[in-house]
Amino acid sequence: GDGTGGGCIYALLDDEEDITKSTARFLKSSQGRVLTEDECRQRGIVVATEMNGIRDTIGSQFLITLEGGDDRGLDGYIPSHFNSNNKPTYLSLGRVTEDDDGVLDKINNCYCDAQGRPYADIRIERALVIHDPFEDPPGFQELLQKRGISIRQDHNVTDSPSYERPPEEVVDVRISANQVDEMEDEDEELNAQRQEQIAQKEDKSRAVVLEMLGDLPSADIKAPENVLFVCKLNSITQDEDLELIFSRFDPNVKVEIIRDHETGASL
Repeated sequence: GDGTGGGCIYALLDDEEDITKSTARFLKSSQGRVLTEDECRQRGIVVATEMNGIRDTIGSQFLITLEGGDDRGLDGYIPSHFNSNNKPTYLSLGRVTEDDDGVLDKINNCYCDAQGRPYADIRIERALVIHDPFEDPPGFQELLQKRGISIRQDHNVTDSPSYERPPEEVVDVRISANQVDEMEDEDEELNAQRQEQIAQKEDKSRAVVLEMLGDLPSADIKAPENVLFVCKLNSITQDEDLELIFSRFDPNVKVEIIRDHETGASL
């Protein structure tokens, strides 16, 4: 952003070059629904805010609550430049209904500077409008085309510009969102490799124990590729039963159920 609070779509339509000069820059506070106290304590609430508590100054800034509960989210939150008689108004924009990838937790865990800005960029790369009940204002389609946004007729969705940061953004460049994705992919790959190494070490340890107990001739022995091991069989299952089942795949199949000497249960 540019630190000015932005502006609504009508400001872009009115004066795209400098929306701060537009008389249509802000939406009126009365056009939105004020959040209840209970909603201010909930996680995943998308919120529109007024600038410094001044009415009718709803621009393009919004908040998303990352935690829920008492003293969390927006519960009792009053910015330092507000006084007790000038409390901010929080208007509802919606809520996060699905977060299977844990995006809210990832945002909440970001490292930030003294001003609260994350060291790594957080970007909304694409927004898919499922249902839009409102008519487009005059000049809206022309504005989208001018900004490189077009409707794909094959899927009826929008193709967004591919730039890493909007041209209007004036804050210092941080770690790009693409770099963060690459680092996360590398971390996931390294974690998978570590888990595989741990599993291999555990398997080796179990094999050594079985060798010490005399259940394996050698810890390094490996089963033949044409041997299938099945455990925890039903106590009434017999060798012949399994031979009948697996003979569909190999007429020469051989089955031997290894049982506990005392209980007779399969191992």
